[in-house]
Amino acid sequence: MTDVKTTRDLAHLLFCALVALHLAKRDGRVIHIASEDWFLVDWLATAQRQKRFAKNMAADIRWLQDVGRHQGGLRRHVEALWAISTAGAGNDASKT
Repeated sequence: MTDVKTTRDLAHLLFCALVALHLAKRDGRVIHIASEDWFLVDWLATAQRQKRFAKNMAADIRWLQDVGRHQGGLRRHVEALWAISTAGAGNDASKT
């Protein structure tokens, strides 16, 4: 039961990050790939500071921030993790 909740929490976090990035691109706040990492790391820091997500997501948020700061390509990681976390969920992911 805990694993399912954790997977849903992760999928929700990743979905929110992708939506925030899309809206930032639409509004012209993110104009190139390099600024995607900066935006997502900043968004994750704000989400953690404002406690927007469950406590069990803190380690995942920190890990994602580290990926964005040190490896780059954070959007690709977020998209891949979102796809994995929602695989096999069918329509159940939209009912959370």
